[in-house]
Amino acid sequence: MENLRLLELSDKERSIIEIILAKGLIGATDLAELAHLKRGSIYLYLENLKQKGLIIEIEKDNISYYRSVSFRQLESLIQTKINQLKSLKKNLSVKLKRANSPKNNPPGQISVYKGTPGLNIILEDISQNSEDTYLLGSARVFYKFMKDDPWGKRYNKKRRLKIAGMDYMITDWADKTVKSFYQDSDLFLKRRFLPEDFNINGGFAIYEDKIAIGVFTKEVQMVVIEEPTLAQLFKHMFQLFFKDLEGKNIPPKP
Repeated sequence: MENLRLLELSDKERSIIEIILAKGLIGATDLAELAHLKRGSIYLYLENLKQKGLIIEIEKDNISYYRSVSFRQLESLIQTKINQLKSLKKNLSVKLKRANSPKNNPPGQISVYKGTPGLNIILEDISQNSEDTYLLGSARVFYKFMKDDPWGKRYNKKRRLKIAGMDYMITDWADKTVKSFYQDSDLFLKRRFLPEDFNINGGFAIYEDKIAIGVFTKEVQMVVIEEPTLAQLFKHMFQLFFKDLEGKNIPPKP
């Protein structure tokens, strides 16, 4: 009966429905007494319940009685609610992505995103990027925060489709990271390992005219800076460092 709240029922309406379900068919006078309501008030609640499609009114000998709708009618009502919620979810999803996207940041703006939801927003923005992307960070730390999160898988799929335009400097030598490095041997030239003792709880991504800097401690915090000149400077520095790492810090094959 607690779940009747999902049908937007007040406590009094829920109490009336419970009585009607228990009695099957009941008049307004008896219903008011059992619900501890004044006779004048009970009709207002009954009218609301009829409008919501949960009860029907039956007249016998000029007396009105009330009973619940059939299971099929209730099932249809619940399905309508489900469809409305699905439609709301779809529409809100599009609007929220558009509203929260870093693409809406004016040039020069600095924005802070906190927690895994904020990380998801940045990943979605990066995955939609059609230009070269430059990453530095720890795969182990990153996936710790993305565990059991479908967005992580979705981002990874998109990333692989565009991997040719992505350079990645890896800051951890975890077994799983090294294994993945060798499994994707065709991508070898797009990845470099930093020295083994260079292990940090953070990283950054440079894409389009943005720099996304992440700190991965107890909670993810992402700072996004949109500034074309600064982004170009970071890209140039990244490329120089990336080129210098060629042939260096190659982990032993597992």
